[in-house]
Amino acid sequence: MHFIGSILWFLVYLLNHEEKSIERLPLLAALTLAASLIFTFFSKIFNLFHAYTVEDFCAYFALACIIDNFIFIYQNKNKEKENKVK
Repeated sequence: MHFIGSILWFLVYLLNHEEKSIERLPLLAALTLAASLIFTFFSKIFNLFHAYTVEDFCAYFALACIIDNFIFIYQNKNKEKENKVK
């Protein structure tokens, strides 16, 4: 289930960014790494961590796609506001 969700969110990422999707891949990779490190850290603190699985990676990847889409939408709204002011 996590695998399908991560593929769907990656497709939304590609459709949302169009030409800039390749330029923003390092940000997506950094967000995926940050999400996995944060959740693994808290899982170890609360003794919930057993093993890092593919499902975990897919969930973190989907979360990174969601966060990057929100960042992109926020940036576009700010650009539109700046254009209206000028």
